[in-house]
Amino acid sequence: MIRLEEPLSPEQVAVWLGAGADGTGTIDLETVAAVELTVLPLARNLVAGYTRGVGFEVDPTGTHYGPVEQHADIAAVIMLVCGRLWKNPSQFTAENLSRARSSGGEIGDSTTESHGVTGAFVGLTAFEQKLLNQYRRTTA
Repeated sequence: MIRLEEPLSPEQVAVWLGAGADGTGTIDLETVAAVELTVLPLARNLVAGYTRGVGFEVDPTGTHYGPVEQHADIAAVIMLVCGRLWKNPSQFTAENLSRARSSGGEIGDSTTESHGVTGAFVGLTAFEQKLLNQYRRTTA
């Protein structure tokens, strides 16, 4: 387990999410602010809740919301969760399925569509859980 010198910063997460992808070397400050106020604290709290606080500490400087991670593997999981939350904030997925239906012998006369919506945040992936299980306290 590699111990971090500093917890993840909103700037690091924003760059990973593509905020500096325009090639100019500048970071979109609106994205940094959005990451700082939304996805990063939410991802930290989700992961800290899963480990029941193991691997986290209270930020002594008070510059971060909630607990801050102490290890690189926890930071990696937080980055992955941030990516999912950033890409799909509502965490809902929708599927549109179209099937051709023949009516009267003409091809493509009409189609039937079915729509499906699946649930919200379903949790951590198996890979993320494997990384975090080494920190997770399983007894009271």
